[in-house]
Amino acid sequence: MSDFYSKVCVASSLKFNLETEMSVSKYNKYRFETPSEDKFAICLARILERDKEVIALKITTCSNGCIVDLSKNSDWLPSDKEYFKKIEKYLRDISNDAPMSSDVLIERQIFKDFCNDIMLYCGDRFQSRFNKLMNIITASENSQYIKDFINYISMQIEDEVDIKDIANKLNGWLISALCWGYYYKIKKVTMIPFKFKEYIRKIGSYAKSNDIILEVACKEKYKFLFSNITLNILAPVKICQPINSWEDVIHNFISNPNEYKIFKDRCLEDEITANELKFIYGDDLNNKFNNDFYLHAIMNIISNLGKNKKAFIAVSRKCCNLCDLYIERANYNQYDINTIGATRSNKICHRWMFPSTDDINFDIKTKLHILRDLDHTIECEIDHLNRKFHEKNIDWDYYERMFRRIKI
Repeated sequence: MSDFYSKVCVASSLKFNLETEMSVSKYNKYRFETPSEDKFAICLARILERDKEVIALKITTCSNGCIVDLSKNSDWLPSDKEYFKKIEKYLRDISNDAPMSSDVLIERQIFKDFCNDIMLYCGDRFQSRFNKLMNIITASENSQYIKDFINYISMQIEDEVDIKDIANKLNGWLISALCWGYYYKIKKVTMIPFKFKEYIRKIGSYAKSNDIILEVACKEKYKFLFSNITLNILAPVKICQPINSWEDVIHNFISNPNEYKIFKDRCLEDEITANELKFIYGDDLNNKFNNDFYLHAIMNIISNLGKNKKAFIAVSRKCCNLCDLYIERANYNQYDINTIGATRSNKICHRWMFPSTDDINFDIKTKLHILRDLDHTIECEIDHLNRKFHEKNIDWDYYERMFRRIKI
């Protein structure tokens, strides 16, 4: 196990870089058009995400309700559990009164309380995104797409507003609702900068998630499920594992001492790689150390499947690349695991933990498969960094002069 986890750390330190175009997992079947149940699961995962952690959930229907297994990439806080109890009660109370129209629900106090609790819990993440949006608006306030956005807000609230009014006069929930409405107007407009549209979408996602959750909870069709909904919090799983030094692992791929020294120097000269190395290994790449590893949210749910090899899991944000690799391998071995709401990540987390299942043979084969992939990743990144260094030091002016001579 030491060899496996040591290579996880090294692969992470070398900044594993998948093709950026490969952004949507092939198991993410309903990326844009999803049935109501799938949308509900995605949106529930998103409103249960406080900040930058990853939330994964699996809904299991029972004869008299449903159980939602919840997992997180880090420890649960007391405030998390308190918030989840509130969400559980809101869904039960709303479903008990189903069927009910959205217009009727909006007039009730439970709707306002539901919205307020979401914004309080997700407030830090919302504020971070809002600040980034305001930076874009302030920096480009004379651009036509910014003026159009301000005009849209003025028309919707039937009052004249300027840039300062957005931050000072409008509450978070209203901003979210306005952003989602505006995103639908501009999402296919290619002339508007992508970053602006993306922050409009992210800020609007809170109001949109709320609408979808309540729309489903208000339907007669789902009354028997959500009037008896139970949120089941899975305990985080961690291990402490001794790790070989970065030098020991790299020597398995670069045996020549001089070539190793050259490669190490190149890594330390590359700012991104140097920062990753310091973050994982500290100041000494020659020392062995103990590292904490934990089951990622989606892996924790999979490890709790037992003999049931079928699961539909909603995830609030991108997973680690090793999670994608594990799921692909599992689906080749009689599992049927589908994820929704998550795009494929181009990163390997240096604290990723391999999940254990009841099938020992599957665990052994999958671990060997991932280990081979880690070896391939490290080899590719060594080659990538070496080529990057050579290209950086090529005298392009010399080649340009030679090309001109040949042309003449």
